[in-house]
Amino acid sequence: MDPNPRVYISLFMTTLAVALGLSLVAPLLPVYAKELGATGLEIGLIFSSFSLARSVLLPLVGNLADSWGRKSFLLAGLLSYSVIAVIFDLADNVPALILCRLAQGSAAAMVVPVARAYVGDMTPPGQEGRFMGNFNLAFFAGLAVGPWLGGFLKDWSGMSSAFYAMGFLSLVGFLITWSSIPRTWPA
Repeated sequence: MDPNPRVYISLFMTTLAVALGLSLVAPLLPVYAKELGATGLEIGLIFSSFSLARSVLLPLVGNLADSWGRKSFLLAGLLSYSVIAVIFDLADNVPALILCRLAQGSAAAMVVPVARAYVGDMTPPGQEGRFMGNFNLAFFAGLAVGPWLGGFLKDWSGMSSAFYAMGFLSLVGFLITWSSIPRTWPA
């Protein structure tokens, strides 16, 4: 299938927004956890719970997204990210942070891999490396800029601003996906 520039750019921007939001908050979590009295082991649990949830759910989400439609999973993951951002700000104990990270990992399983599957579908044969290399730029650019932006927001207006920025970026991704990605693929 020929690449659809509108869909590609939409997926690129959505992935950038999610990676930026995710990495914006991640480096601040140890500070937040320490403020809530977390031990070193608990900080480790906070971080590993994200990867645990994502690892367990990736194969299931991949199969279901292929069967039930990818757009629904993208939208659910992005909306979940927005809600989780608010819950992060409301968390007042370590177990709540661990649950937030489990939920965030679950949402992550619905977003970036599904976006990459869309890009894989639209990539012309023989150009897979070029397309995926360019597309992964969105993810890694978000990971590169997010920690700096999160630190700036925390210093400028407090921890809550970083969580709400993550929620806002996820909501932007949701709106881009909702308005630009076809319900069925290929379209």
